[in-house]
Order: sequence, then structure tokens, then C-alpha cells
Amino acid sequence: GIDDKSMDIAALKEGAQDYLIKGHFNANLLIRSIYYSIERHKMYVALRSMALIDELTGLYNRRGFNNLAHNHIELAKRKKRSILLLYCDLDNFKRVNDDHGHGVGDEALRTVGTLLKEIFRESDIIARRGGDEFIILTFDVLEEDKETIVRRLHNKLNEYNDTHNNNYMLSMSVGAKYYDYQELTSIESLLEDVDRLMYIEKKRKDCKNSLK
Repeated sequence: GIDDKSMDIAALKEGAQDYLIKGHFNANLLIRSIYYSIERHKMYVALRSMALIDELTGLYNRRGFNNLAHNHIELAKRKKRSILLLYCDLDNFKRVNDDHGHGVGDEALRTVGTLLKEIFRESDIIARRGGDEFIILTFDVLEEDKETIVRRLHNKLNEYNDTHNNNYMLSMSVGAKYYDYQELTSIESLLEDVDRLMYIEKKRKDCKNSLK
């Protein structure tokens, strides 16, 4: 009912899908406007999902993880909740691609994504950060649970290797750290911590293998 185009535009920028002019619409126009608004919103949701989900594994991608993790860490601070952050890197993944091709490498990444979903809860945030790197953020755990969760992850990979006759073995180097809510900082800082721990673990494995 207000003859002001700037207000129309402002309303659309705030999330309105459409607007109708008072006194200048009928039932058919109203139904059509509602229908188109619903379809546009469905497209918006689908596009947003595509922007946050890794197409190969169906896990969150880097952007999706960062968005969710930031919000959940702020919530953990307010609610005084602990978290466990894991940074995982597939061992010898380049060799899988080089020896068997990128198609086999992609299948290995999809398999890891499936196994991670089986290990962790739906409420946990699981993401493929890029390449052969995966991140998991889980909540409301005790510090002594850390080793149990990491061991469960390694056991799951070993079980898969034992029951599948692949020409490669799936294994991961894992950096894991428990954070009390008072220790929580930015997600970027936390990721640097666990990335460093993962790298130490990978170097330890390399040294061990070189001695064999």
C-alpha cells in the first residue's frame, strides 16, 4: 500500500520472495505469487546446499565446516560445552592415485566419507577439507574419550581393509585435541593446533616405516 520502490527493494533484500500491490491483485495472482515464491526458495536452498557440501563424499566442504564450526564453537562457549577436534589425513593417498588412477582414488575418498559417518554421530560435524584431508568436530565428550575415539577410527579402517580385497590399504594420520570450553578460541586457531598434531603423527609413521 506504500508507493515506494526503495521499500520494495529493501524488503526483497531482507529475504522477501515477492510482493503484491494492495488493491491490485486477485486470488489467481496471489496463488501464483505464493507458488513462485516457494519454488524460488527451493532453488535457493538447493544452491546453498551445493555451496556447503562436498560433491564427492556428501560430507560438508571447507566452507560448510567453517560456517557450522564457528557457530557451534560460539554456542559451546556460552553453554560451557567441551569439544573434540580431529584432523585426519589419508596415508599414501598420492600412491593410490598414481598406481590405480584417480577413479580409484575418488572411490577411496567416498569410502572414507561413509566410514566416518558410521563412526560419528549425526550431531557431529564431519567435513572433507580438501584433497585427502578430513575434519571432525564432536561435542560433549570427556578428555579420556579422545584415545578411544581415535582408536575406534583406526579400527574401523582396519576392519574395512580386512573385509575388502582392494589393491591398497586405507589408513589415516590423526591429530586430535580435547578442548574445555574455556580454551576455545577461533576455529582457525583450533585447526592449526590439530593440523600440527596430525603432521607430527604422519612424520612418526614415516620414520617408523623407514626403519623397517
